[in-house]
Amino acid sequence: MKPGGSVGWPGGSAGWPALTTAVLLAVLAVGCSTDGPTSTIRFSAASSLREPAERIIERYEAANPGMRVEANYASSSRLAGQVLGGAPVDVAAFADEESMELLVAAGLVEGVPGVLATNQLVVVVRPGNPARVRSAADLVDLGVVALCDEEAPCGRYSRELLDEAGVAIEESRVTRGRNAASTLAAITEGDADAAIVYRSDALRAGDRVEVVAGAGADGPVALYPTALLVGHGTGAGGFLEHLLSERSLELLLDAGFGPP
Repeated sequence: MKPGGSVGWPGGSAGWPALTTAVLLAVLAVGCSTDGPTSTIRFSAASSLREPAERIIERYEAANPGMRVEANYASSSRLAGQVLGGAPVDVAAFADEESMELLVAAGLVEGVPGVLATNQLVVVVRPGNPARVRSAADLVDLGVVALCDEEAPCGRYSRELLDEAGVAIEESRVTRGRNAASTLAAITEGDADAAIVYRSDALRAGDRVEVVAGAGADGPVALYPTALLVGHGTGAGGFLEHLLSERSLELLLDAGFGPP
């Protein structure tokens, strides 16, 4: 063997630089790959927003490779409680102003919340309306009425609607859902004769329910505030802009929501 030679490597030690360069380039290529997400945005949204929010998220992720939105859906009051309890959230969208105001008062909101959309309540029954319900006033004569939990926004709006109509339903004849979606399920699963839910949820249910009455022009209107939360991660601001865009509003309107 010649001095300076290297067993097994053609060209002796001269082969090392080429090999090292090749390995380094391969490592850099793997490190710079954009196939997987590089940043996750944590998004907490009212359960009534689930359907359009999923489509909005899909569009955002398609337009922003390397970004992923991790969504958490529940009643607004529950989501606000999670944030107040220290849960890491970048962007929040609620179904009522009260829940957002709790976060504002706690100094957890960055900037001024925007309004994503609006919603209204409707009275729904089983297909064919076997109970012959015509308005909220008819609910007092039914066996079981499904209403949202009173701590959830849809529960507070329902109470406002019933109070304005002068309707008092015995609590023994009320079944409560933790949010609008579970309240609607009481109708689709045959556990209630009627329910008060968001218009958007009734539209999503299709022919599984029948809408018999709306809240009316003077009825309660649900505002959906959205905002960046303090300590948000990379990309959260861009996602909020996407949420409040005209393209996203089109999806919300298609889902039965109203304009801000």
